Amino acid sequence: FYSPYLGKAGQSDYYLLFIHKYAAKKYLKPGGAISFVVPDPLLCRGNAESARLRLLEEVDLVSLVHAKGIFPEAGVANVVFLGRRRADTPGEGLKVHVARLETREACRHYFKGDARPAAALERDVSIDVFRSTPAKEFRYLLSEGAEKVIARLDTKKPPHKNCGVVVRSLGSIASARGSIFRGEEVGKAKIRTLIGKNRSGGVPILLGGENVHRYAVRDDGFFIPSESVRKDVNRYRRQKILVQKSTGRLIAALDKKGFVFPQSVYGILVNDPRIGYAFILAQLNSHLINFYVQVMFTGYKLVQPQIEIEDIKRLPVIVPEFEESVEARQPSLESAKGLYKQ
Repeated sequence: FYSPYLGKAGQSDYYLLFIHKYAAKKYLKPGGAISFVVPDPLLCRGNAESARLRLLEEVDLVSLVHAKGIFPEAGVANVVFLGRRRADTPGEGLKVHVARLETREACRHYFKGDARPAAALERDVSIDVFRSTPAKEFRYLLSEGAEKVIARLDTKKPPHKNCGVVVRSLGSIASARGSIFRGEEVGKAKIRTLIGKNRSGGVPILLGGENVHRYAVRDDGFFIPSESVRKDVNRYRRQKILVQKSTGRLIAALDKKGFVFPQSVYGILVNDPRIGYAFILAQLNSHLINFYVQVMFTGYKLVQPQIEIEDIKRLPVIVPEFEESVEARQPSLESAKGLYKQ
């Protein structure tokens, strides 16, 4: 069975077909109500774009509840949305009532209609926030103020005029092919079988994302034979930034030792000699970038949030745009170092 609404590439989900089918005109009269309980990847995942577009084109969304614990045994949170079949063209300024329920107890109180506050977030969001995103993502965390900050970062506008810096995507800085990469396709159990006591001829390896802390890597002292590494071992041996994958916030560390790492970690090689690793690392661990990661990516998956490799490439980074040569800037650098020591 095939349908173009199950996603153009990558993972396909049948709930997308039902949304696309039953939001159509022939199944729903003008003013008729439609409601679904679906997995929360509907909010932002790429393969759900056509389903989101159908909802925005055919339905006036009334409410959207993002909830963890509706189905406790499921490995995914859910979205409960309610809408009405649109009778004419979409109106301007429509509001969607959004609630975010982060625990099973909150779900119980909220859906029973208890008077006590249950939602971690509850507010009205303009439908224009959803319509304005490139793939029609339902990014309900984008309040009016947050939307302006994100838009400024995404349009790569400098923080101030004539400030000598520009905003670029991390993918453009690590522009060479394979400069942002995932580790070995291997789990902890397999790594443990490869760990050898003899360190001669081996390469250092991390067990997983838990070894990556803010700024520093926790070295457990494990090594594996270099011939057991399936990907380019020379790429691992280079200095690089490591980023946890399975986390709701961005955690980045500098790897000076040349660790091999599993698929739960990303590696970033900076190929621009003008930009130091410490400069990028400080920004990746900053409150600003973590705010960006939450409202754009990880905040829409309440169970096992993950940062995808495309998210890493999209991250905005401030980089210097010098007009003077390194030699011309050296006196200013030495002066700054002197002030710092004082």
